Amino acid sequence: MIKFEEYDYYIKPGCTDLRKGALKLSLIIQDEMELNPFSKSIFMFCSKNRRTIKAILWDGNGWFEITKRLDYKSTFSWPKTEEASRSINLEDIRYLLKGADVFKIFPNYSPLFVG
Repeated sequence: MIKFEEYDYYIKPGCTDLRKGALKLSLIIQDEMELNPFSKSIFMFCSKNRRTIKAILWDGNGWFEITKRLDYKSTFSWPKTEEASRSINLEDIRYLLKGADVFKIFPNYSPLFVG
């Protein structure tokens, strides 16, 4: 049984050709993201039209591929640049799958004076 709370989550920014299976996606994780695809992590990718997300994970003896495809005209919020991507947590994933923009980060503002 997979306990999703025990995994780390990583986002691949930009679009990815989701016709690729777990083996080719694991090469992207290793070569482009410079992460270990066999770690206890879930790696997420998004299609060009941002209507499909694919996640892969290694469970010790094989790959899981999980796909979520939106059938309505909505799209997923997805980072386009490496700076915008980050590791995220399971709660962020739940919000992302419901349509929230978990990548929007408000800048810090440090005013010197009031008024």
